[in-house]
Amino acid sequence: MIFMVQLGYSYWIVLVLSLPASLLLVRIFIFFHDCCHNSFFASRRANNILGYISGIRTLTPYDDVPTACITLRLKTRIAGA
Repeated sequence: MIFMVQLGYSYWIVLVLSLPASLLLVRIFIFFHDCCHNSFFASRRANNILGYISGIRTLTPYDDVPTACITLRLKTRIAGA
């Protein structure tokens, strides 16, 4: 979006285009999160491939998320007990 402003586009056009771009990024993160739980595809390999690709797009490391989810669940169970 910064490049659009530098190229001379109006701030309003950039603002309007940033809304669908942000929604698309959220949707890609949802795919990423489902792949981390191995629930998007039946194949674990397919989940890993899409997880890595969508993780690159959302700037989130794919390898760290499953471990972080398990740790968070354990902390929540301990705190809630």
